[in-house]
Formats: sequence, structure tokens, C-alpha cells
Amino acid sequence: FVPFVWWERRVADPVVDFSLFRRPVFTAGSLLPTLQNVALYALIFELPHLMDKLFALDARGTGRLLFAMTATMVVISPIAGRLTDRIGARKVAVTGAVASLFAVVLMRINPLTSPSTLIAPMVVLGLGIALSSAPAQSASLSAVPREKSGSAAGVSSTLRFVGAVLGAAVLSFVMSDTRDVALAQSDAEMVGVFAHE
Repeated sequence: FVPFVWWERRVADPVVDFSLFRRPVFTAGSLLPTLQNVALYALIFELPHLMDKLFALDARGTGRLLFAMTATMVVISPIAGRLTDRIGARKVAVTGAVASLFAVVLMRINPLTSPSTLIAPMVVLGLGIALSSAPAQSASLSAVPREKSGSAAGVSSTLRFVGAVLGAAVLSFVMSDTRDVALAQSDAEMVGVFAHE
């Protein structure tokens, strides 16, 4: 990565224009969807395994949980666009970011006693992503000169994919610890929702 950055900062026509990150609105607008993708893809990749291990929930049941988030995103996204036009991208994006963070906190503090305990956090996460993703990207692209908009869009999109990869990789690494799975199974058994073989 270091040689790549060194090279890109010295060539006349870089693939990644790092000077874009001198603009705080571009940086914040690009990093917000990136961080949300860390949470979103970690959830998408690990939730089926967790639900299967804890509650013997099949793919269809896990799909219903994910549907709560997806349906919220579909409903709220057009509303987020109209709110952005009325009150500005920054307020809408920040509200969405706070909602996303609150969803992660809810998932962390609520005991996972049944699959249904995840429905409310999934709805809040869908709300947060829908409110913040498009406004943040719009704000980031509007913060750069028109002649750099293509490069800025490429950088922003690449960062979102990096967030997705990091989310899946990091949580997979964390959840791969068998002690964590055993502890989760033990907790679930204590509330009577997990049948140990």
C-alpha cells in the first residue's frame, strides 16, 4: 500500500487522486458509507452462521431477518432523497449515521435470546443506511471540482467495496474463535432456547 500511495502521489494522472482527501466533506462523505458497509457485510455474511449455530434457524428464517433491514431501506431511501432536498445532505447523513451506530449498540447490549430480538436492530440499521448512504455520497461528490468528479466517484466506490471486504473478513476472524461460539451456545442454553446435542 505504501509504494502504491508513493507512486500515485507522483504520477501526472493517478488512478487514485489522494489530493481529494484534503477536502473534509469528500472524506467524510466517502468514509461514512465505507464504515456502514463494514457493519452491513459483516452482518450479511455472519448472521446465517450465527442463527444456525444458536437457534438451528435455516436460510429462509435468516432471510426473513435480513428482509426487515432490506424492506426498511427500500421504504426509507426515497424519503431520504426528499429530505436531502429540503434540509441538506449533511443533516440527513448524520442522522442516518447515528441511527446505524444505535443499531450496532442495540445488537451489542440486547441479549440474543431468540432470532426475533434482532428484528428491531435490523430495522434501525436499515433506516440508518437508507438515510445516510445516498446523501453522504452526493455530498462527497458535490465537494470536488467537476473535472475530478469521475476520479472522486471511483475512489468513493472503491472505499465502499473495501469496507465490505473488511467487514466480512474482520468479523469472520473474530467469530472463528471456537470459545466465542461455545460461550454463545452456553448463554443460549441458560435461557432455554438452544438444544445442545
